[in-house]
Amino acid sequence: MGPEPKEDGYNPKVNVSYDLTDDFLVYAQAARGFRYGGINTPVPKDVCAAELADFQRTGTDPNVFSADKLWNYEVGGKGTLADGRIRVNGSYFHLVWDDMQTARRLDCGFGFRENVGGAVSDGVELEVVAHPIDGLTLTAGGSYINSRLSRDVVNLKAKKGDKAPFVPEKTFNASAEYNFPLTGTIDAFVYGNVQYMGERATEFSPSQAAYRKMDAYTLVNLRAGVNYGNVEYSVYANNAFDDRGVIRAMPASPFDPEARIRVTPRTIGANVRMTF
Repeated sequence: MGPEPKEDGYNPKVNVSYDLTDDFLVYAQAARGFRYGGINTPVPKDVCAAELADFQRTGTDPNVFSADKLWNYEVGGKGTLADGRIRVNGSYFHLVWDDMQTARRLDCGFGFRENVGGAVSDGVELEVVAHPIDGLTLTAGGSYINSRLSRDVVNLKAKKGDKAPFVPEKTFNASAEYNFPLTGTIDAFVYGNVQYMGERATEFSPSQAAYRKMDAYTLVNLRAGVNYGNVEYSVYANNAFDDRGVIRAMPASPFDPEARIRVTPRTIGANVRMTF
C-alpha cells in the first residue's frame, strides 16, 4: 500500500476597520491559509541516478510532499472624493510563505515536488475610478510587488533574495469608456483598455537549467458600438497592436521541444447582442 498523506490545521482571520469620515475608511487584517500536500510519482533510479545523487530530498518519505502555509498581513484604505465622482482603493501587504511546495524538474525527464525554503512578499496596490463628466468612466490601477526567497535553497541553486518565479514586479491597467446619445433612440459607446505585465522568470535562479526570462508586454483592447432598443451592435480589436507577450516559457525536455505560450494574437470582430 502506498503513502496516505493527510492534512489538518486551522486558518484564522482577523479584520478591523475604522471610518475616518463618512466617505473614507481604513482597515487592517491578518489571515492564514495553506495548500494541501500530495504524492509524487516515483522517480526511476535507473534513469535518473546521476541527478538524484546530487542532492538530498526532504521529508521522511520522498514520495510525499506536505502542505505549505501562508500568512498575509494587510493595511489599506478605501473611499470616495469629489461628491462620489472619484473612488480610491489602496493597500500594502506583507506575505510570509513557509514550507514552499517547489517543483523540481530533472533533465532525465522526470520530476517531483518537495517542501523547501520560504519566501516573503511586500507589495502595494492602488485603484482609482473616476467619473469626471456624465457618461465618461476612467479607471487606472496597478501594483508593485517585491517577492523573494527568505533563505538559501541549495537544491534549487537559489540564494536568499532571489525573485520568486512568475511574479511580476510591476503591473498596470487603465481604461476609458464613454457612453453618449447618438440620436433620440440610439446610444453609442467607445471603450479602450491598456494592460501592462512586467518582466518575470520561470525559476528562482538563473543557475537553474529550466530558468527562462519572460519579457514585459502590453496589450491594448478597443471596442465601439451602438445600442438601439434592446440590441447592441459593436466592433472590437483585442490586442490591437498584436503584442507577442509570453505567458509561460517552457524549456526543452526529453519528450518536448522548447516552447512558449503566448497571449492571444490580435483579434478583430463584431458582435450583435440582444437582451430580453
